[in-house]
Amino acid sequence: MKTLKWLILSTNKQGFGPCPAEVVMRPATAFKELLEKRSNGELQVELIADFNEYESQYGKKIDYSNLFESLKNDDISIAQVEVADLGGLHNVLDMPWMFESHDHATKVLDGKVGTHINSHLEQRGMVGLAYTYSGGYRAFGSFDSIPTIEDFAGKTVLVNSNPVTKEYMESLGLNAIERKEFKQESDVDFRDTTYIRFKEGKKFLKSNHSLFLTDIVVSKKFYDTLTASEQETLNAVAKEVATLERGWTTEDARQFEETASARGCEIVELSNADQSLMKEKAVSKYSKWESNLTETPGIVKIIKSLN
Repeated sequence: MKTLKWLILSTNKQGFGPCPAEVVMRPATAFKELLEKRSNGELQVELIADFNEYESQYGKKIDYSNLFESLKNDDISIAQVEVADLGGLHNVLDMPWMFESHDHATKVLDGKVGTHINSHLEQRGMVGLAYTYSGGYRAFGSFDSIPTIEDFAGKTVLVNSNPVTKEYMESLGLNAIERKEFKQESDVDFRDTTYIRFKEGKKFLKSNHSLFLTDIVVSKKFYDTLTASEQETLNAVAKEVATLERGWTTEDARQFEETASARGCEIVELSNADQSLMKEKAVSKYSKWESNLTETPGIVKIIKSLN
């Protein structure tokens, strides 16, 4: 019997607060149930609630600064990781306006392109199993005012760790602060986030400019201890859970919009004109951003052709 230690990444990220439990627990719980059943109990999954629980049980400190090193060393066996945090070739998946629809994203993520991108993790001691949404499309969220393109200039937005995101927001006239720079609430006006990951937000500009993607990543060190049959089972379960998770979070977003008014939350859709402007800003930078992805020249064109 072999046991995977799944670390739940629900711990506060600066400025974003804790990820809602259902977003991170549903896929982990489903994975545990399916894998243990499909492997006839030969593969077990230990769910570790957060960094603190890991340190309490194993006497070693893990946080976002050494997360990937911990996966490489098999201190933790598996985690659902933000694509933006993975960096490298994964940055192309986090570029604004890369996907035209959920169907387009599915073709990319579940096809040869998604597999190729994940293959680059192996040199870092990790194996990417399947992509999940973990929140769906991004929006601009705020506590007290609807963000609009007209008043972007001079305002500050909190963004992820992908340098592409920061540069894009600055091209829209915004000041962009990464999580590591965030110190207090008054530092930012808006968040580049999703409904589900900012449930306390009261004002949203529905822009759908990118998908909040995550990746179920396993330690290569652990993966290599598995038989070919066990690897096949692990891969299949991860893909099944990823499909389930995308459905759950897409439905979460739909319900959030449907009940927004009753909860005192206001959502404004981006106008066609503003959407075109935001897309143009991104498209004009694709060549520059892609030039940093030397592993796969032309990958943006390949992704766009799959729509």
